[in-house]
Amino acid sequence: MTLGRFRHQGYSLGYEVHGEGERVIVLTNGLLLDAGVNRRLARSLAERGFCVVLLDLLGHGTSDKPHHATQHRMDRYARQVVAPLDGLGVQRAVVGGVSSRLWPTCGCRLKTIRHSCAPPDGCSRQFPKRPLWSR
Repeated sequence: MTLGRFRHQGYSLGYEVHGEGERVIVLTNGLLLDAGVNRRLARSLAERGFCVVLLDLLGHGTSDKPHHATQHRMDRYARQVVAPLDGLGVQRAVVGGVSSRLWPTCGCRLKTIRHSCAPPDGCSRQFPKRPLWSR
């Protein structure tokens, strides 16, 4: 496991990288949680040949914790998901999350990163039928 930090829009965000290779998966934390919520899954995927990036979104875990609500918008979270991938040289990634933090992953269609948003079973009523960027 490698720990890292990056600056994004004036704030410092923390992340972990488990494994290595071109098959990259990014997992975001759940509301009021940190990267630890996905650490066991990341280790298991890394053992199977995946590179897994665990990101602490702004306000969570090892990342800065701004007090103003405007810093905690979903569109800003979506940009935070993409930012470390640029620094790591990642061109393609599967992106997922836990709880309401899955929403930013549905909104990040920046650069060459493309993915689909697949909600867990039993949650389909809470998620759009089509990706947000196709509207």
